[in-house]
Amino acid sequence: MFAAIERELAEEIDLKPLDISEINCLGLIEDASMGQPELIFHVRSGKPRALIEQNLDGSEHTDVVPFAVKPEVVRRAIVDPLLTPVAAGALLLCGRAVFGTAWFDEARAAVTLPV
Repeated sequence: MFAAIERELAEEIDLKPLDISEINCLGLIEDASMGQPELIFHVRSGKPRALIEQNLDGSEHTDVVPFAVKPEVVRRAIVDPLLTPVAAGALLLCGRAVFGTAWFDEARAAVTLPV
């Protein structure tokens, strides 16, 4: 699965394995309305964000939305009505990995995701 995510990153944002310093699988999410499970990964890279954005495959993605990885910032981002359920879930999993399970439990209680 890690080789597959490396291929996806290379295809969709031209992020090569040498650009990647760390990949972690955070969990599995399924949007109930689509019935399609998604593995969620956290990837670290030293490649500048501007270069990543420049190489974004427009047929796959329409935007890059950067924000500070701080508990309150991520908590606010999760409730953005423009996010898909998978995006909100991915942010929750990322927050759990970075801020811990207490943060996750509190943030999850504040979010209404489709079942």
